[in-house]
Amino acid sequence: MDAPHNVKLVADIAYVNDDAVLLTRYRDPAAYDNQQGFFLPNDLLLEREDPADAARRILRDQLGVETGAVELVFAESFTGRDRTWHLALHYVASAEDVEALDVASHLAGPEWFTLDALPERGEVAHGGWALGTLERIRLERAGNI
Repeated sequence: MDAPHNVKLVADIAYVNDDAVLLTRYRDPAAYDNQQGFFLPNDLLLEREDPADAARRILRDQLGVETGAVELVFAESFTGRDRTWHLALHYVASAEDVEALDVASHLAGPEWFTLDALPERGEVAHGGWALGTLERIRLERAGNI
């Protein structure tokens, strides 16, 4: 069987501080599968980009955060609504200074949520996908997100 020609390699990152996680919204829904609502900061990998470098780039380019330490927690594979095959790589990084964000202009604004008061599923893009990702990260890390 031939490999699919339409492939999207995606990285997202749960940027966490104690019991809080940063979620963001993007200004142009067309650039994000016409989805509105909250996302984990994410982007497609660049050609030949190491996935961990992509996670660091997402933090740097979208939030102005420099970090060396990112942890790959899990990956998932699925076919998107556009019929392309997606490989999504889910990372975590610890936030040390939650006030020092330099938010990119294409973001509608990041917001911090405590893990026990996350937004409702209907407020999260892709039917609440980020909420499922956060739950899986919590389980994979034995409750320590």
